[in-house]
Amino acid sequence: AGARPLHATVAALEPGAARLAGGETVAADHVVVAAGAGSAALIGLPVTPVPGLMILTAPARARIAHVLTAPELMLRPADGGRILAGAEAGGSEIDRASGAIAAALLDQVRDMIAEPGLALARIVIGRRPMPADEHPLIGPVPGRPGVYAAVMHSGVTLAPGVAELVAGEVLDGTGAPLLAPFRPARLA
Repeated sequence: AGARPLHATVAALEPGAARLAGGETVAADHVVVAAGAGSAALIGLPVTPVPGLMILTAPARARIAHVLTAPELMLRPADGGRILAGAEAGGSEIDRASGAIAAALLDQVRDMIAEPGLALARIVIGRRPMPADEHPLIGPVPGRPGVYAAVMHSGVTLAPGVAELVAGEVLDGTGAPLLAPFRPARLA
């Protein structure tokens, strides 16, 4: 359909184009900003990077085939039969007590899949995007023609459905009623 993959860092968004860090300008009718915690610099809306902790387990006997969510816990399959798990806990306590939080999270995973001997392989601390009101920012960015935001801290579980709705809005120009409460204009 004419798309070409481009792996580059976007330095700025300009009307009808994205300026890359290397100086190249890429023309675009629409630019969808789905850059996680890096979105704030591109869309100019209040999005704060919040620490998020995930653990990667050693290979598990239990096989997880889908994203599983429970109160304060999310699991998804990882390569080699491992499990990637994250908790709702976020913020500065992760930086101060990541080992204790990881141990508690591993215990929750062990309980959930009934595998008491499951081992921890790695702790991962990332930066999740947190919009100022803690709700997703999805839609046209006010004052930025052709710029559309898709920023949310629960992207791994929402991405497939949101991507379909965003594609419909960008390509057809029709609003998706499910996205109406999350328009960036509310924080502009």
